[in-house]
Amino acid sequence: MDLSEILIHSTVQIKSTRHTSAISGTGFLFAFSTNEEDKIIPVIITNRHIVEDATRGQLVFSLKDNDGNYVHEKTHSFLYDDFSRAWFFHPDPLVDLCVMPIHQLYKEYRPNPYSLYVSYVTEKDIPSSEEIKQFSHIENIIVVGYPSGIIDDTHNLPLVRSGITASSLHYDFKGQPEFLIDAAIYGGSSGSPVFVYNNGCFNTKRGTIFGQRTKLVGVNKATYQHQISNQIAVPNGLGVAIHARKILDFKPILLSKLEP
Repeated sequence: MDLSEILIHSTVQIKSTRHTSAISGTGFLFAFSTNEEDKIIPVIITNRHIVEDATRGQLVFSLKDNDGNYVHEKTHSFLYDDFSRAWFFHPDPLVDLCVMPIHQLYKEYRPNPYSLYVSYVTEKDIPSSEEIKQFSHIENIIVVGYPSGIIDDTHNLPLVRSGITASSLHYDFKGQPEFLIDAAIYGGSSGSPVFVYNNGCFNTKRGTIFGQRTKLVGVNKATYQHQISNQIAVPNGLGVAIHARKILDFKPILLSKLEP
């Protein structure tokens, strides 16, 4: 599968209802490794604020045929009551992340001739501290998701937006495990994966490298607002992303909860 195809099939639009308020956000598919080589823990990752206290929720998955081919006109929706209970929240309440294990979805959906079409980001896609040292302080990034709730619902596909890192990936912005991105971020982009994305050539401290590089560096959680007056604020083009390393904090929790 082409790298770009993997990326556009790695997200799921999340719709949740909290009391009378409808919320739209982005989740992405992630696979944690386990102690067994051929076993993974598949999850959806998003922001806590998208699903916390949600009474109802909806996830829409694309489908593939028995040959593994994406079938763009077919989807399947999973509907949830008491949606918030399906998620594990990050143990630090200041880290706006949560995960939903989805192994049960494969058991719930076993039709013929179609099955769920998923594309996982993995732990190997999160840069190590040594890899981060090779990053430039200004990197090209892409954000995959559903800004303003916009989706190509004919094909169940997200939008991809590009930008650059506005603060260095080498550091935690203002002492928090976050960094800023300069990209067009709007409501609905919460939970979007943020990738360093290079296709052709890119620079590192070791010199110029030709080829492709894709690394999951963060999860978008918010957009900065420019205050025009006491009543009016508008987006200023800066997004706030949580460093991807915080995703790994879920692994011991999931292993203890899900593995026998």
